[in-house]
Amino acid sequence: ASAEELGIPVIADEVYAGMSFTRPFVSCAAASAKVPVLSVCALSKRWLAPGWRLGWITVHDVDDALKSATIPEVILKLCQVSLGPSAPLQASVAPIFRATPNGCQWHTDILAALEASARCCVRRCRATPGLEVASEPQGSMYLMVRMQPNVLEGIGCDDVILARDLLSEESIAILPGQCFQSPGYFRCVFAAPVEVLEEAWDRIEAFCRRRSAKPVSGQCA
Repeated sequence: ASAEELGIPVIADEVYAGMSFTRPFVSCAAASAKVPVLSVCALSKRWLAPGWRLGWITVHDVDDALKSATIPEVILKLCQVSLGPSAPLQASVAPIFRATPNGCQWHTDILAALEASARCCVRRCRATPGLEVASEPQGSMYLMVRMQPNVLEGIGCDDVILARDLLSEESIAILPGQCFQSPGYFRCVFAAPVEVLEEAWDRIEAFCRRRSAKPVSGQCA
């Protein structure tokens, strides 16, 4: 059943708003005029400022449903009692928004750079023994990679061992899929320049070729 049918509000994680490569981004609030939405966003992704830890909530109310439940009031009180970004960082948000409106060249250039980096990672992953592209990125800055079963000697489908050995032998850091309840996968970030990613994949490919064995049919589970 939909939120509209159940009469419940939606909390939408939209920190990647506007970061799709081909299809236009559609906000959750734009999908329905009858469902209250709390849209959560931040500077960390689209503005490439993860260390600032600065975000905001946009309240899309319908017929004052959230207001009558004192939700905006509670959010304001929570912001006043919890630790947050420093005052100078908060004061910088308005100038940043004015300098980088939707559709500005800065956003366009960042998105183009991320798309080029994504294509680089997909190409290199497909050329690396023992690894497969789980799904081609359509936006954002992450790629999920599937480990082929029983190809990498001493590793098998264990993404934690792969992450450990890659870090130890090649100084490459990946995030095991078990962090996302997806064993047999790992996540890599393509927010770096293409030349940096090429070097990283040179190391990953060299590691996998050293460890590659004859593949056995099956799937990592």
